[in-house]
Amino acid sequence: LYRFLKARRLRDRTSAPLTDKADFIDRCLEQGLPVVGYHLLIGPGGTQRGAAALPPEDLFVQPNKGRGGSGAERWRYLGGGRYGDARGRELGAGELIRRFQERAGKGGWIFQPVAENAPELADLSGGVLATLRIITCLDEAGRPEATDAAMRFPRAGSGVVDNFHAGGLAAAVSLAEGRLGPATNLGLDADAGWHDRHPDSGAAIAGRCLPRWQEALELALRAHRAFGARVFVGWDLA
Repeated sequence: LYRFLKARRLRDRTSAPLTDKADFIDRCLEQGLPVVGYHLLIGPGGTQRGAAALPPEDLFVQPNKGRGGSGAERWRYLGGGRYGDARGRELGAGELIRRFQERAGKGGWIFQPVAENAPELADLSGGVLATLRIITCLDEAGRPEATDAAMRFPRAGSGVVDNFHAGGLAAAVSLAEGRLGPATNLGLDADAGWHDRHPDSGAAIAGRCLPRWQEALELALRAHRAFGARVFVGWDLA
């Protein structure tokens, strides 16, 4: 049914970029949507788009067309034009760019600033960005509405992302007030169970209300209107 709707809806329309991160960011900026930008895109064959040099700040590098947080890396700025990762590797800016040029593949890599959560969510993030997934769907009149939402949290050992596929947790969010339910994982660990508190930090999850919830809902609806050719979209908000 989803494939049928997509084929009918997109038959005579230009498909909005959702799988290419750099194109998606460019489209958001054109539409005036707040988005985490990018410093540099290294495309297939080593081609570059964006800044000529890396900025002196921490960097989040991920596959431009990847999914599930796979392959993402965080490089901390050490000073003197050098960057280090969690494995203790240390590279200069030129060496870091060449590292990803050599592994560009079909989709390439995107270099972004490191985003952080609001202070109200610091006890649930563990220093890794926790994101809110809001699903929007076009109704019978072609207007977007929010149908479901979940807040995702990283776990110790899930690396630099909060994704389910990396071992993170998620809790359903009530659309009326942004209140969290208990959290669990994708089922990759049968012993994970359900958690009213974060199993690593002990921070409360169930019953907690997200800050700026109505603003988040409105942003998801506003974004869908800017990408209106799509019937369903899952938006990730920080």
